[in-house]
Amino acid sequence: MTTTHQPGSLVTARGRDWIVMPGGDDPDIIRLRPLGAPDAHATGISRALEGEAIHSATLNLPDPTFVGDHVSLRLLRDAARLAFRNGAAPLRALAHINVDPRPYQLVPLLMALRLDPVRLLIGDDVGIGKTIEAGLIARELLDRGEIRRIAVLCPAQLCEQWATELWTKFHIRAEVIRPGTLASLDRDLDRAGRHANQTAFDVATHMVASIDFVKADSRIESFVRGCPEFVIVDEAHGIARPGRSGGATQQQRHDLVRRLAADPKRHIILATATPHSGDQGAFASLVGLLRPDLEEAVAGTGEGGAPMPTALRDTLRSHVVLRRRDDVRAFGARDTAFPKRENSEAQYTLTAEQLAILRDTVVACRAYVEAGGATANRQRLRYWAALALLRCVASSPAAALAALDARLDRGAAGTQDAGATERVADADRDRDRAFDQGEDDAVPAIEAGDGPGADDVRRRFRDLRSRIQSSVDGSGTRAANDAKFGRTAEVVTELLRKGHNPIIFCRYLATAAYVSEALTARVDELARAAGVSRTDLGIVCITGDTPPDDRAEQIDALAGTGGEPPTHARRILVATDCLSEGINLQRGFDAVIHYDMAWNLTRHDQRAGRVDRFGQPVLTVRVVLVNGTNNALDQAVLRVWMRRAANIQATLGVSVPVPFSYVDVLQNVFDAVLMQASATQLNLFGNDLLTRIDRAAQVGEASADLEWRDAEARVRRERGHFVQESIRPDDVLRTLGEAEATLGAPADVQRFVHDAGRRLTGLTLPGTPSEPVLILGELPSGVRGRMDLPDQDDAPAPRSGSAPAGKGAIKDAKPDPQRRTLTFDAARARPGIEIVTRTHPIVDALAGFLLDTALEEPDNRFARRAGTTRTNAVVARTALLLLRTRTLLHPAGGGAPLLAEEAFFVGAQGDFGNPTWLSPEAAAALGNDALPTGNLDAAVATTNIAAVITALPGWRAHLDRAVSDRATAISAGFDALRKSTSSTASHRAEPVLPADILAIHVLVPDPSAPRPVPPQGGSR
Repeated sequence: MTTTHQPGSLVTARGRDWIVMPGGDDPDIIRLRPLGAPDAHATGISRALEGEAIHSATLNLPDPTFVGDHVSLRLLRDAARLAFRNGAAPLRALAHINVDPRPYQLVPLLMALRLDPVRLLIGDDVGIGKTIEAGLIARELLDRGEIRRIAVLCPAQLCEQWATELWTKFHIRAEVIRPGTLASLDRDLDRAGRHANQTAFDVATHMVASIDFVKADSRIESFVRGCPEFVIVDEAHGIARPGRSGGATQQQRHDLVRRLAADPKRHIILATATPHSGDQGAFASLVGLLRPDLEEAVAGTGEGGAPMPTALRDTLRSHVVLRRRDDVRAFGARDTAFPKRENSEAQYTLTAEQLAILRDTVVACRAYVEAGGATANRQRLRYWAALALLRCVASSPAAALAALDARLDRGAAGTQDAGATERVADADRDRDRAFDQGEDDAVPAIEAGDGPGADDVRRRFRDLRSRIQSSVDGSGTRAANDAKFGRTAEVVTELLRKGHNPIIFCRYLATAAYVSEALTARVDELARAAGVSRTDLGIVCITGDTPPDDRAEQIDALAGTGGEPPTHARRILVATDCLSEGINLQRGFDAVIHYDMAWNLTRHDQRAGRVDRFGQPVLTVRVVLVNGTNNALDQAVLRVWMRRAANIQATLGVSVPVPFSYVDVLQNVFDAVLMQASATQLNLFGNDLLTRIDRAAQVGEASADLEWRDAEARVRRERGHFVQESIRPDDVLRTLGEAEATLGAPADVQRFVHDAGRRLTGLTLPGTPSEPVLILGELPSGVRGRMDLPDQDDAPAPRSGSAPAGKGAIKDAKPDPQRRTLTFDAARARPGIEIVTRTHPIVDALAGFLLDTALEEPDNRFARRAGTTRTNAVVARTALLLLRTRTLLHPAGGGAPLLAEEAFFVGAQGDFGNPTWLSPEAAAALGNDALPTGNLDAAVATTNIAAVITALPGWRAHLDRAVSDRATAISAGFDALRKSTSSTASHRAEPVLPADILAIHVLVPDPSAPRPVPPQGGSR
């Protein structure tokens, strides 16, 4: 025989209470979850074996002989709310996330809930929080039962960060797909019995993968076949259909996502801070991945195009959100503290020796171009290769030597020309790539060839190498005579003296290693400027040669970005552009130095965006651009491009894509530098050169000016068009307020941690109210055992200040792992300080312990289920019942119901035999705000609780009606978020009766205190 129990109901089995969970693939198995435990603790029990041993149950009523004070009741209420993970609020994701989203970050989520399928381009500026916005959508659809699996496609260096963010912020455990991962999953499949055509991509529930890894010919078919129904594509500008600046790799990425988008049921989120590269067709191709009918319309609105029809424009608005910081800084009533960016330039003057080397490099490069033969394509290819070599020499002696070695050490003389035959058609693409450099930080390697003049070119390259090597060898230290490094070292010293922790971005890994080595040689001087010992100043170098896992570990260790305190009080990070996209570094760094200019303002903005973003604890971040006053390359880019684009950015607050015609303008400038009439006329770095640069820049600049003004106007139009004014701040704040009322707001979490800490330890938490210190060893063992944290010693740690550091103190000792400094505001977080939200392991452990102790040990001293308070908040005796309810949410599209849980107050006032029932709002206000104004005798408190228990049988009908009314409100809330959509994925809420009575709280009027305005009553 088997027994059927309704999902959501309370049962007793094996000597404890359980909640019956919905779902499950086997009808013979009943899924049960221990009362108060998370879903992960659910287990299956055979109905056939134990069906008759599973009995329906109800929660015991509070014991009136064990009454608690006001704080103990508040602790129980907060513990109940904060322990729920299956929230009844229409935004269900908020019950599972370990982050406090800003209201503006909910806008893409509300947009997504109006779409079926969800197809959204999130093009918000750098540092606004696109990862949180995309993660919220994924978590919400999971918690609504609308998706089961997630895939994130991103650049390889971001895979680990995405997996970490999904787990730590959204409690989504995703597998990072690599060759070793695939092999392991394949072995698991073989052991379990592989179905036909089944691959690892079919069985990984949630996955993060490099888009370039899965697009490979050997994997793309199995990935497309097994791809989850929800896909996030990060740095999505890299999947736009390539125009002039793209190539085969970008086309393959685009083709992959286009194939995924061909499934009409698949949800796709595209995230990028640079959705528009200046190529209208590329932007249209991104939009076309969301809805194919929009691609042609968007492409047609480019230069000379007709205005988009209103209906189509409104459709486009529903799929695209592009916002700058000014759009979200003061969203609704809640401000977001973005840091202020302070830009400056640090200029240096090349020495005579450096000038001579750079001049002779130009001569050698010109000879190299001219030795390429008469073929125009081959000469263009050599022209850009020569320019790349010139960039290496201008970058650093180390990059120059590496580049020259790469040329001189390649194979036979004809190797390059043979390879060039296959690549000459890509010369124009290579030219444009010079202005949109990716993360490849290796120096270029192109042999001199075997045509006319090749021997002369090789001789010139060898001479250059010898001279550069001699200048380095004879300097004592590698950077002793380097004017560029010397000026940069001055900037670093100044930043350290002012309390900053800088990141130095270099173009080439050889330059990054060179700068790191030279700074390390000056560590004593730098440490004095920073005011720390040399062991407290950390200098780390990360380049493309650093494996992604090692990058994360080194940054976490250096800056404490992984949650642990930093290993160094002050720090310097030297990096290449492998860290310029997507990496979050604002916790440990607050300044950026552009050691090498990227010939693309967007790349500069991405570099600065690693520290200039939400969550940066300092008010001002410094960004310094290093450039040479007599370095022709620097001055050409600055005068023609960078300063002009920076002025537009300062006006708009966002980067404007550089028009393609400006690449032609800059080529004219480089012609003035590189292709002189003769070496004898090459006064390369005097005022006459700057005159030639300005004159060359004027060639074709009139049309480029028009194009740049068009680009500026387009950005203005698009930013205003896609700011999503249709979703008003008031709507977002109301939705967020409803969720926080059910689940607990950040202020509730802060109060709970302080209350619980005082009650459990008997002491006020050290630190400050906004940054308290929790000493784990002072908590009961039952709390420590619940924490998903490293093992703790049972012995209490010393209190703050009990052992002041003095003479002989160990300065570099590691921080006490039992002392946790907390903050409840993400904007205040710094290295070594944990951001605590409602789902943080500490809150989870405190809430679970207090709730279970109150239910299982009525005589405990921490939190109790019954109490009476004398207060001036009421004019008549009032009973507040804290109900814990469970509601089944039935998706309209069918499928297993979802379980929702919440706790709320029901209030009865006056004669308990025939009470006046308070409105839900009035009961909630009293439960939250009624404060004690006097003491009550314990016997009186017990009598009041007993009176409520006696009256409860007559109240049952009203309590059931209140629970049903709440279920109706839950349904309405889900429907409201699905307005303006054809989606059928709304939910019907079914109450599970009876509700649990968690606590009884009686408020007794205080005749000696002034009477407040009484709450509005409801019905008798």
